Amino acid sequence: ANESVPCSPFPIVPGYQKSELCNLTLQNGSPWFCGRPRKQELTCSDYQRVSYWTKCIAMPITTAEDVLLKQRTG
Repeated sequence: ANESVPCSPFPIVPGYQKSELCNLTLQNGSPWFCGRPRKQELTCSDYQRVSYWTKCIAMPITTAEDVLLKQRTG
């Protein structure tokens, strides 16, 4: 079975709660989180490769990040 799910270097993946994420940081060598497969027969340990997705999704920023960005852009 195969399935495509979104991933992110942050533990925020659109369409998934934090409890629905697979933490693939150890396998990747840097922070990497993917949505848990929706298919019952697949688990987080079934991840084998990543295909690049060209569709970008705007990620939410924190209040602190917003303040910093506003300070830098004047």
